[in-house]
Amino acid sequence: MGIVNSKVPFPLLAKNVKNNEIDEKENRRVLSLVLDFADEVFNDIENDTTSILVNQLLIEAEEKLLSSDYMESIELYTKASILGSVYANAKLGLLYLEGYKSIQSDYRVSAGYFSIALKLILLIPPKLWNFCHLLEIIAGLSELYRFHLVYQRDYHIWFHGIKLMKKIETIFQDPNFIKLTHEENQKRRAIRIHMTYCFALNLQAEQDFVTALKMFEECERIGYCGYSTADKLVKKAHTQYRLLEPRVPRVLPICASCNYEAKKIDEIWKLIVCSKCQTACCTRECMIKHRAIHNNLK
Repeated sequence: MGIVNSKVPFPLLAKNVKNNEIDEKENRRVLSLVLDFADEVFNDIENDTTSILVNQLLIEAEEKLLSSDYMESIELYTKASILGSVYANAKLGLLYLEGYKSIQSDYRVSAGYFSIALKLILLIPPKLWNFCHLLEIIAGLSELYRFHLVYQRDYHIWFHGIKLMKKIETIFQDPNFIKLTHEENQKRRAIRIHMTYCFALNLQAEQDFVTALKMFEECERIGYCGYSTADKLVKKAHTQYRLLEPRVPRVLPICASCNYEAKKIDEIWKLIVCSKCQTACCTRECMIKHRAIHNNLK
């Protein structure tokens, strides 16, 4: 599938990809999911009938995509998708994201295929994850969230994607998560940057600006990883933080008199701030009680 880099943001769509670049040893882990992981041993998958069929479908689809019969590749990728191919679902997601020749972009269909790909990945033991594939899927979803999906109009698609990405993030945060090589860890960081940025956009849409700020700050904290699409988001997160910061009250949103905690942003803005100690009160009555404490201290 390739690597997400500055020259080819989505290598799955690169027109110069050759059939032999589908490296069986590298990609067989995630091509097919009709597998038995009960014993957590991954043996002789190349001899599995379904895996052989999936690989044949993918090779033929790659050939068709580069020919005048490229529309037939969609049918072949769809067949492989039904058989549980992460690669096929990711490829379809990218094709409908970017469009290809007469194939028109369809952002909802693209999001659907990316979501299926993530569901399949979540069924695979993390030690068998292919981080190149996962990064391309998450980067594709990230582009959809940033430029094409609308929170209210596409709420169910939006929410479902966020839910799946949170599951990936939970696995990444597990202290027992597999040991990674330096290159794999850089991909993991890139994936986390894309997902965290999407989490921040979701929180903004929900008007939870306080937590959204924390997510943009987390993007900066993860830092540059060497993958251009993710590194650009680190810079954008810094800009978004600066733009959003004035919209977030700086006081602790807990009434100094009755301990009422304001959670919604509109409730926080309604708090009355004491000019002497910069603490907040929820009503004028609570502020009068609070000021009495200052007067008694004189």
